[in-house]
Amino acid sequence: MSIYKVLFFISILGMTSGAIAQTGWVGGKVFHDNNENCSFNSNEEGLSFRMVKISLPNGSNPQYTMTDSLGNYSFRIPIRMLHMITLLRDTNDYRHYYTQNKCIQNATFYVASDTAPKNFYHIPQTIFPNRTDIKVTTSAPYGWNALNSSIDRYTIHLKNLGSEAIDSFSVKFEIPTGTQHYRSVPAPSRSVGNTLYWDINQTIHIREEKQIFVDVRIPSTVLPGSMVQFEAATQNLTDIYPSDNKSNVVQSVTNNISPTFKSVNPTYISPSTNRINYFIRFQNKTGFTVSNVSVIDTLDTNLPLTDIRIGSSSHPFQFSVLGNVLRWDFSNIVLPDSSNDPTLSQGYLYFSAGVRQGLRYGDSIENTAYVQFNGGTPNATNSVVVKMVANNVIPTMLDRSNFVLTHSGSSYSLENRSNEIREFEIYDLSGRIIQSFQIFPGNTFNFQLSSSNNLHLLRSLDGSFMQKLITNP
Repeated sequence: MSIYKVLFFISILGMTSGAIAQTGWVGGKVFHDNNENCSFNSNEEGLSFRMVKISLPNGSNPQYTMTDSLGNYSFRIPIRMLHMITLLRDTNDYRHYYTQNKCIQNATFYVASDTAPKNFYHIPQTIFPNRTDIKVTTSAPYGWNALNSSIDRYTIHLKNLGSEAIDSFSVKFEIPTGTQHYRSVPAPSRSVGNTLYWDINQTIHIREEKQIFVDVRIPSTVLPGSMVQFEAATQNLTDIYPSDNKSNVVQSVTNNISPTFKSVNPTYISPSTNRINYFIRFQNKTGFTVSNVSVIDTLDTNLPLTDIRIGSSSHPFQFSVLGNVLRWDFSNIVLPDSSNDPTLSQGYLYFSAGVRQGLRYGDSIENTAYVQFNGGTPNATNSVVVKMVANNVIPTMLDRSNFVLTHSGSSYSLENRSNEIREFEIYDLSGRIIQSFQIFPGNTFNFQLSSSNNLHLLRSLDGSFMQKLITNP
């Protein structure tokens, strides 16, 4: 199930003598108005994950929240000030049902005092039936890297965001030239060249998600540094929202001769970067079955241990910290030798670390990990290096699946196709932030750049999107 994030913008209004203004409560339920009478009845279903906005009548000082699993929402607002409540349109992973509001679009409230009774406003919605909407996403086992001399598992996610159950359509998956399909679960219905096809006849119900697993061998002939792309798409489907019926993963191939491997993202950071993501992969090439594996990582002192976050892993582990040394112990992991099973002989883990503020341009963070098989001699991974650079030196990185950037001259538009509120910053050549903004799911933000300074950098706060902006190419 997706994780739905709620972002609150708390406005401090009506400050007097250094004290924050008193507040009152307003809230209610977003519900399916079955009988379309614009009033809430106890038998009518609350609609979860609907985004609600409250602001001053002119739209300023907004706060946002999302309804819970029962459709409820609430706000605290300053007393003696008129506020307006608006239900924002459903987009992306919040679509679940296709709805319209046939009743009042906005409501205004005035809270008389902090002890006044709670104000309830229920927001009616009418659900359109028979709306077909499948969202396709593709994920890779090692994120931004593909390992040659290896078999990697790719996952195609099919999620029903419409208002009806879906069956009887097809999915195709294109693998790069030079790679080899090893196996899939379920098995493909057919294949043509480098394209695999599945005929989906099993029903996918509303809000349900199905996966297709595809194991692909990336041979040693695919050289390190090569870029490979995997793309999934639906076929034979009339979809009301077709823009998310296709998804791709673009990866950089790395060498997989060693039984251990480490990678890092990003490899270039700016003063505004606050996290670095690490991935450690290991494979049993000992010639016999391995029962226990230990991963030991000595962190650079530039990474504060107080901000280590443990991510996903291939197997359960016990984690411990001693000084600046991190240790993962995989007990009873039972890895067969790679010659017997290339896929099950592998394991991996992800973690991220905070970046100490105050690093200077040119500073580097270098890191090497070690892997022990059955308590034997530690095998060193390759070293990974992260370098601090000025913002305008960071290489361009585009996330075309979640963000679409268009422009005409110095006028730009950025569309957010992700399922989360995303924040962005624009830098000038000196690295100074000249503008920051957020975009809600499905919305577009328009901005203008000065034509006198023809190079800027647009960057999402999470680092997933970076683009140089040239206003006068």
